[in-house]
Amino acid sequence: MNQYVKKLIASILFVFPLLMVTSVFADVEKTSESTQSENQSFDKTTFSEELITSETTESQSEAPTSNTRQEENKTSETSEVAEQTSDSSEEVQVRVVSADGYSEAATTEELTQLLADESVAKIRLTQPLTLDRELEIKRDIVIDFGGLAHNFGTHHIYINETPQSIEFQNFKGTAAHPGGLIPNIDGNAIIIAYMSDFWGNRYHFTGEIKFTGKLDLYDGSKLGLIYAPRATVTLDGVSGVLDVQPVKEGMNAAPGKAYFCRSYQLNVINGSQLYLPYLGKFYGFLDSGDETGSGKTAPGLHILSGSKVSLDYDRADGVSDEGEAVDTLPGNVTFEVSGSGSEFSVNTKINITNDNNRGIIQMRGSGSRVAVSNDGKITINTATTGGFRLQGDSSQIHVSSGGQISVKMAGDGDQPGNNGMRFVGKGLSLIVEGAGSVIDIDKQSGRSSAVRFENGTQKLTVTNGGSLKVRNAGDGKSYVNRLNQGNQAIQFYDASGFLESPGSADFTVTGEKSNIDIRADSGATVDTTGDIDLNFMAGEKTYLVMVGKTGEDKTGIISGDVLNVHLESPTYFDFQNKRIGSETNGIGGWVFQGNGDSSLKIAHSEIALWRKAGATFDNFEKDPDYFSDMTDLSINGTDLGNFVSSPSAGLTNEFAQTGAGMKNYNRISANNQLPMIESLRVPTNADEKIYGHVVVPEGVEAKPRDAWTGEVEVTLRITYADTTKSPVEITALTQGQTDENEGAGYNPWGEGEQGGLFEVQVPNEERLTTGDQVQVVAAKKVRGGQEVTELDSSKTTVDVIPPEPANLSTTLINAASRTITGTGEAGALVSLKKNQAVLSETTIDDTGKFVLSIPENQLFAGDVLEIVLNDQAGEAAAKGVQNKPSTNDEIGNHNPSDTPVVYHDAPPFAPATKIVVEGSLSFLAPSKLDFGQIKATGLIQEAFGQMDGQEKLWIYDQRETKSPWILTIKLSQPFTNDAGFSMQDVLYFKKAEEYQLVNEEELEIVRGQNSTNVQADYSEYLNNGRAFKLVLTKENQIAGNYSAEITWTLADAPTE
Repeated sequence: MNQYVKKLIASILFVFPLLMVTSVFADVEKTSESTQSENQSFDKTTFSEELITSETTESQSEAPTSNTRQEENKTSETSEVAEQTSDSSEEVQVRVVSADGYSEAATTEELTQLLADESVAKIRLTQPLTLDRELEIKRDIVIDFGGLAHNFGTHHIYINETPQSIEFQNFKGTAAHPGGLIPNIDGNAIIIAYMSDFWGNRYHFTGEIKFTGKLDLYDGSKLGLIYAPRATVTLDGVSGVLDVQPVKEGMNAAPGKAYFCRSYQLNVINGSQLYLPYLGKFYGFLDSGDETGSGKTAPGLHILSGSKVSLDYDRADGVSDEGEAVDTLPGNVTFEVSGSGSEFSVNTKINITNDNNRGIIQMRGSGSRVAVSNDGKITINTATTGGFRLQGDSSQIHVSSGGQISVKMAGDGDQPGNNGMRFVGKGLSLIVEGAGSVIDIDKQSGRSSAVRFENGTQKLTVTNGGSLKVRNAGDGKSYVNRLNQGNQAIQFYDASGFLESPGSADFTVTGEKSNIDIRADSGATVDTTGDIDLNFMAGEKTYLVMVGKTGEDKTGIISGDVLNVHLESPTYFDFQNKRIGSETNGIGGWVFQGNGDSSLKIAHSEIALWRKAGATFDNFEKDPDYFSDMTDLSINGTDLGNFVSSPSAGLTNEFAQTGAGMKNYNRISANNQLPMIESLRVPTNADEKIYGHVVVPEGVEAKPRDAWTGEVEVTLRITYADTTKSPVEITALTQGQTDENEGAGYNPWGEGEQGGLFEVQVPNEERLTTGDQVQVVAAKKVRGGQEVTELDSSKTTVDVIPPEPANLSTTLINAASRTITGTGEAGALVSLKKNQAVLSETTIDDTGKFVLSIPENQLFAGDVLEIVLNDQAGEAAAKGVQNKPSTNDEIGNHNPSDTPVVYHDAPPFAPATKIVVEGSLSFLAPSKLDFGQIKATGLIQEAFGQMDGQEKLWIYDQRETKSPWILTIKLSQPFTNDAGFSMQDVLYFKKAEEYQLVNEEELEIVRGQNSTNVQADYSEYLNNGRAFKLVLTKENQIAGNYSAEITWTLADAPTE
């Protein structure tokens, strides 16, 4: 049986008018004047380059029309005068001259005549030409080709030796293959800057040929642009596409021996932008005769002042001597890229099969020089062919003032001569100078060395903040050192023979932040053959990294005949051999390999050592077996196997224990940089411990490593939110990873082991409280005592603990229930959930109480309801908490759903309160009647009780067996006023067509039987809100406020 007590409560309804807000929008209409103004301010540069070019061409072609008319008028006038003064008529030749002084030609014949006329200084072509003859230029001249497509066929423009300055504007042309059985077209071009006499003697043009405006070669021209072996060619602010697709007779698959330009000097200046989608050869200087007799200087290719040349050749042809983007033969030639935005880039798949030609940049003469400076760039991406090949003695690659050279090789075609950089001669030097200056060689597969020197007496110098980076991924196989077998990062091959000493190879790095970083994934970092010695010198505040992996345990990642390594106060050095090996083939590998005259000297540096025996458990990145503070070290002998001296007793003892000098170590490193507090973990009120992460920088660009065990001491201060508690300071040491199996780093709360952490226990094993502040106030290296300066900021403790579960007034809930009441944490959000769906929400008031409403028709027998509290403290991750608990969301901390949640050091978070909807007989009935205000008259009066318009009379039966029921009412408390006077026999209920007295006896309202679990609606018995009536006689008309209670009772119907 279910009972509800209903009180009749007088109520006043206040009605507030609905305020309406009208939004007014002003529509601003554009006037024609403003539109014009906008059009006038439109930036023309937003049009495509082709459109602008088209407009320019049209404007240029319009001008001659006006000029032609002027000339025609002048001619007409002249003819009339001639007729008046002479009987004989004379033919007048008409020449069109534009307003800017260009004589115009529309045919090849007209162009020929203008070239022959020495009075003509400037020519403009007004129509695209198909040449039917050879053209010759004998004087200084300017020719504007108008950007029109000219077809030269098999014809050329010849320039003889007389002129000194020629300018071609807006050149666009194409040419045909010259024919012949095997025509040699490497010296052929559309423009040829020499003439030959009857006896075959050449008379060379030695001046300057300048190109301006647009510059295009189209439709796969079979010839390059220009052959001027004694001249200077200047591309001044030009832009265009150079579509050159030369072929050889019978070899149509080959790219052809043709150059875009062959000249004594090629200057690409003033923001020129050129793209070559096919041609392998951009620049050549191959004539080695009397080319210097003209008095010219700086032969070679110069890309300057923001100019860019891009070659993109994606055909993987196998050719013998074609595809070199730059190819020079004489000595003392320079390839220069200088200036911000200046770049020479090559992306090619070509495979040059001739070993003597394997180089995208090939310079064969002695004293050749590659110079990249002032933020200029050379970028080479190649499939197999080597990046650079310098053949002549005393040649040099020099990168300075922010210049960059980048070479990426996808492979090498299994050819030892395909290298990122290859130096064939003697006395070569590779120099990287200045902050931001970089040479970066990345060879991504194949066993050839990334950099190959084919002799000694070579110098690699990095200074003043420059960087040399070389990496060779290799082929993954193991090879023997010093036998020219492969996989080296840098190789020095002794090609001197028996009668000549190869000399030494010297690595020098000086100046603050200068860096050499050499890595080989499957071989030695630096390897030599024959009698080549190796010398390494690293100066103060420099970086030197050598990381390799040898094929045998008794070979070093640095190997030479005589090996000398001298390190003077470096910021960082690291030599490591990543070979693992085994008991059967030897564990680990050496770092150094050299003869008995070899030496290692380290001055004023920390030193860390890893024993070779630890290689079997991958000890390379874990804590060292020993590390010292600032000290010196001297070792010499074969393979640096003889310890000489060190002022450090600990270091001396370490070598005494292992013996054999460096032979028992696979890594030696020194880090003279200060550690950093990378992060102080944001604490929570669930924490009894505080964690932070300490790292130590390694290398210029390398990711910092975790601090080792006992390497750094940290002092941490806790400032409590409770001001009655004094701040405390606690010290802790870092913990690294040293264990052979799982490591020994801290594992905070089971999140995963990590090295470099420090752990601070809160005093008295208490947990932090919300608002407590933690801060690293000091840190230092344990050995050496250097103070750490980067300490990270203070952190504030974040609340992550959910409220305690709600306490409910009752857990008896059925389908007819409309509210749930209870208590909980003040200010918390309370959510009523069924199957994780929110049915209703409210906020707990300041007294800790709440009332949750239950929507109609939502509850059924057996439903499980959750009452979830959320403290609305906000998302913890947004406040810096790592790995926040699952009970924290964007609103705050909420009760878990099913099982307790364990987080850090706090007691488990208890699940949300749950209740189950009972499967019983229940109902929904009006809970309030209002009979309004009645004025006493002394006569019998009637008043009807007003109900809420939403009131219903619903019967639920969610029992398994549904039986008949009966609903009754009775007056459980009579109408009584404040003075205690009670009215008798005044309340009536309308049943059927009559009102029946309601008193303390049960009055049947309705009988019925449900067939389903959903409600049965009997709201009609409420008589549209007029089911209850008061009948007041004179005796009951006593002034006062009256209230009464009516009890509804739903019960099983009695059986007969």
